[in-house]
Amino acid sequence: MGEFEAMYQEHLASLKCKEEDYQYISRAIDEVLEQTRRILKESINTLNDDIIRKQNNQKVEDKFKYESEIYSKIDDEFSNESIEKEEEKNKNNM
Repeated sequence: MGEFEAMYQEHLASLKCKEEDYQYISRAIDEVLEQTRRILKESINTLNDDIIRKQNNQKVEDKFKYESEIYSKIDDEFSNESIEKEEEKNKNNM
């Protein structure tokens, strides 16, 4: 908003007319609005980029978490199988 206010004041100062000249005022307002649209568009694009980056990061984190869970399950299965084989071996040796 600060940029918008500065542009508005700059354009009003550049008019330097004592009479109300709607054509000049209209051009000044149009230019201010156009620059405001540009600023808002850039801000929205930046925000969209941040959202996309965050979503991509979240996807990577989710995938890593999922793969970590799979690794843990495989590790648990392997450990359980090893324990069962060891118990069976000890049982047969008795």
